[in-house]
Amino acid sequence: MHCKIGIALLVSTVFFMVQTPNVSFSSQENIQQLIDMINQQIQEVDSEDEKAKLCCHRARNHLKLKDIETAEQDYLEALELSYSGWILNEYSYFLYRTGEYQRAYRASQKVLEDFPHLSGDAGKLKKIAYEKYQEEYREQNPITIIMDTPANTNRVTRHDLLKKTARKDALIFSNVVSSSGTSSKKSTKKSAPKKKTVRS
Repeated sequence: MHCKIGIALLVSTVFFMVQTPNVSFSSQENIQQLIDMINQQIQEVDSEDEKAKLCCHRARNHLKLKDIETAEQDYLEALELSYSGWILNEYSYFLYRTGEYQRAYRASQKVLEDFPHLSGDAGKLKKIAYEKYQEEYREQNPITIIMDTPANTNRVTRHDLLKKTARKDALIFSNVVSSSGTSSKKSTKKSAPKKKTVRS
């Protein structure tokens, strides 16, 4: 009897602790103790939905310990126990926070497909995850131009044609000015007076 009461009190205590967001655990030791208590409670409850909730609580605490791999396993276990929209959505944000932007994008897309009532939150995550993924991809794969063809020295570019046309225009203009100056000189030159012949 006392054993059952003790277990019930332990379960109630753990449930209160994991449900209260303001409870702070200042050391890794305290967080690990909480994880151990959650593990014990998971063994005691029969409901798969309750087990899934506890797995999510355990995942959050593993994340506090920076144990990302174990935290992800907790989320995956929770989804196997209860494929719920809020769990999948939380898992999507977990992937985003840990830098898995492409996977976060895909997970949020799955939320939109299977749980449309969460479209607001999932749609926002999908957008920012895609932007982060594109930014990361561009940083890791910068655009480069590879010249794998030998340069063609006989190739005439548009710039070459413009330069050639400009030189031609300058030459024509120079000739016009020169011709105009010569004509002016010829037209202004006075002719010598003719000699008068006197007949006897």
